[in-house]
Amino acid sequence: MVKRFVAVFAVLALAVLVMPSSSFAVFEELVKHPARSPEPYKQYANKAPYDRVAPAPDVLVDYLRLDNKLNGYPEVPKAASADKAFLQDVKDAVRELPKPVQAQLSKHLAGIFLVRELGTTSLTEVLTVPANEQKGFIVLDVDFISKPVNEWASLRANSPFAPDGRAEIKAVLEEPENDNRKAAIQYILIHQIGHLVGAAIGAFPSWNKDEPAENFAFSRISWKTVNGKPVSKFDDEFTMRPKIKFYSLADSSIPAVKIPECYEQLRQTDFASLYASRNVWSDFAGAYSVYVHTVLQKKPWIMEIYTDGVKTGAFPSPLFGERGMAKVQFLENLFKQ
Repeated sequence: MVKRFVAVFAVLALAVLVMPSSSFAVFEELVKHPARSPEPYKQYANKAPYDRVAPAPDVLVDYLRLDNKLNGYPEVPKAASADKAFLQDVKDAVRELPKPVQAQLSKHLAGIFLVRELGTTSLTEVLTVPANEQKGFIVLDVDFISKPVNEWASLRANSPFAPDGRAEIKAVLEEPENDNRKAAIQYILIHQIGHLVGAAIGAFPSWNKDEPAENFAFSRISWKTVNGKPVSKFDDEFTMRPKIKFYSLADSSIPAVKIPECYEQLRQTDFASLYASRNVWSDFAGAYSVYVHTVLQKKPWIMEIYTDGVKTGAFPSPLFGERGMAKVQFLENLFKQ
């Protein structure tokens, strides 16, 4: 599975510099596309967040097809009328979110739209509302989300490492009685909501512009600009970070036996998770999702490490360690608003 949480993000930041003229034409279409305007989503504006879930409208499907074309994905997205059980899981996942998250969704969510053949589990994009980026949409591929949350999270956690039969990670994000598909949908949505809220409040640089991380209240905590690119302040301690590629599996340069070493390095940082260490956008979305999941929802978040079949470690989020306090304070203030 290839996950493209930041589908348009890097492309819009860098593509103008490197793309051929044919791709640049597609890029310009994306920037000006009517799916990036509020108009297609007005019917959802006054509805409760859980009632903003629907099959993707034609204008959004066209946008997603152009995005896949620009990014080189072979899939051709299409709107999805999910079965009743899946649709109910999505609506319940939204309905059961904590009240502060519901309030943020009421303000910033244009809609949650269901598709097939997206080429990834989910993505988020902001609307080009004049002068700001206050609203956006979330897209879910209904065929990518079928597993209980602990299994889904375990697969993702192991995906940066080449399997060697020796070490693995077992994620614990829910107790057994609540370990189901709805919980997976909810956790995926919370991460995407983090992207949306972070963009809306200016927590990090826009993925549609080239801006230094130091100019933004959240991203400046962990990132600096070197040669025009955001670089983690922890790369001296976390030397494995630049090599980590999620969903690489057998193609990874890091064997699974290195998992304990990798997590010990991660422990020296303030990143909420290994996934959060990827870039400035995942940093905020990862911290947001872990905070909502553990503090507001009071659920577990543990990465259990097994070596040769024996549990050798239980890794909580570094967000709540001493180095993560600035991020925790930022999130506490955000949810007081």
